[in-house]
Amino acid sequence: MKKAFTLAGNALILVALAAFIWCGLLVLRAHLAQRRASAVLNRDILIHPPDPVAIQPDRPLGRIDIPRVQVSSVILEGVGNETLALSVGHVPGTALPGSNGNVALAAHRDTFFRGLEHIRVGDHIVLTTGGSDRRYRVDSTRIVGPNDVWVLNEVGAPTLTLITCYPFRYLGPAPKRFIVQAHP
Repeated sequence: MKKAFTLAGNALILVALAAFIWCGLLVLRAHLAQRRASAVLNRDILIHPPDPVAIQPDRPLGRIDIPRVQVSSVILEGVGNETLALSVGHVPGTALPGSNGNVALAAHRDTFFRGLEHIRVGDHIVLTTGGSDRRYRVDSTRIVGPNDVWVLNEVGAPTLTLITCYPFRYLGPAPKRFIVQAHP
């Protein structure tokens, strides 16, 4: 009996160690992707704004920084699993970062948009694209259903819409979405 407990204990330790290594590799992968994308952003994109016709999924469109809640990430095109594992994603079909429409960005609540749990009306957001910074101020936050895509609609003024899952501490796929809207 003692031998069975010892074997079970060792197996659990190995499983925990494997899970720890797996999580560490995911974090390292995201960190390395951010560094590579930041280098590209600093070298190319800040000098030459992205061409809407020639957007490539692996080329950064810009950078988002929300200093008070410690959010900082490059922005890649798309909201697929691969993109959101590596960065904040630009929602296709919405205005490009740096333009005057409704720019929608999405990220996971437990990675790049973790800090949104603490965002407040009045917080400042900096969107860096094409060699310039556009500063936004948070006007509102709201919780909506996953099918409430009206938050992506054009509103006739430059708008930044941030989207992440809600509740923040929910285990598994969250049932709602947390929306932050900001204006220059």
